[in-house]
Amino acid sequence: MTDDPLRAAIRALLGKRPSPAKRRRIAALLRALADEQERTAAAEEREAMRPAQTRLTPHTLGAGPGVSGADYLRIERWGVGDQHSLGRLTIHIGRALLRRWIEATGEVRHVGIREEDGRIAIRPYDPTRHERAYVLQVARGHTPRINCDSARDIIRRPSRRYHGEIADGALIIGAPLEG
Repeated sequence: MTDDPLRAAIRALLGKRPSPAKRRRIAALLRALADEQERTAAAEEREAMRPAQTRLTPHTLGAGPGVSGADYLRIERWGVGDQHSLGRLTIHIGRALLRRWIEATGEVRHVGIREEDGRIAIRPYDPTRHERAYVLQVARGHTPRINCDSARDIIRRPSRRYHGEIADGALIIGAPLEG
């Protein structure tokens, strides 16, 4: 009987003269791994049997009906507990929302944040408005974000995800998303 790669790996773990205790530990580990794989396979089969509309889909948790999971802005406050800091403020932008915004306004590198009609608006930076410019950070593998510590007086909302919309060339921070 030829060895498969899994058997070879187990034999390598055991070594030349394994003790009975080491054999039992590896046997217990293999049983636990087998049980885990059985549970995962059963869950995947159950999920595949469900109608397509009710299947779990990635990246939509808390999005709500009619809202893509990537149409959000997330406000994150951190470092508030430090006695020497007022805390940091970051706005994360869902990639799909950012893509649509850039298609609507053109390339954006710096933004201005202001309150307009009781809503928080993020617009491409306009130097004639004499507002603070914030860098829009977009990097592969990371959620696009704006570090905007000095906008604390404008953004008084708690840390959580919010519905994002595009109106008149601006990203608008909307209602909180559930979840």
